[in-house]
Amino acid sequence: MKLCNEAKPKLFSFVSSTSTLDTDHYVKLSHEQTATGRGAVIEADDMKGSRVGLGTGYGQTKYLEEFVSAGPTEKDQEQSALMSLFHMETSNLSSTTRAPELDDRNAVAVLKADADRWTGVDDSVGEGITREDIGRYLRFLAEIKFMPLPTGRGRELPPIAAEIAQAQAQWGVGGRGGAA
Repeated sequence: MKLCNEAKPKLFSFVSSTSTLDTDHYVKLSHEQTATGRGAVIEADDMKGSRVGLGTGYGQTKYLEEFVSAGPTEKDQEQSALMSLFHMETSNLSSTTRAPELDDRNAVAVLKADADRWTGVDDSVGEGITREDIGRYLRFLAEIKFMPLPTGRGRELPPIAAEIAQAQAQWGVGGRGGAA
């Protein structure tokens, strides 16, 4: 940020570090390396493969950039926190979203060291989103009337705290202009 303020003013934007690898070069390199057992793209890569062909990244990067650079929200112009989902649904995600396999050994080492020295909790194997998590998200979207409850066969959606859905629906908490 300091560099942006020196001499001639320059623009400053947030860019997701992994979106800098969303090019044909790295997707191809990733497929080749994992197919031959050589592993993923390593952190020490010079990223010169992204000199050409780098697109705009993906929804989170765009959302963060717009959120931070948009300035204060105008009165009565609040947006739903789900607006980024709308953009993701109306864009061609299958052709614009791709990611190479990345080497995470440094992150694993840091998490293991954290467990050994501080927390006693080893999160180095990572966590995933469970069916229970997805069920809660769907329940939340149904509770705030963003979508109807499912009517077909399947598991019942897990309960969520009613006050959370009520606050979102009534006060817009979590939206661009909402109160946290």
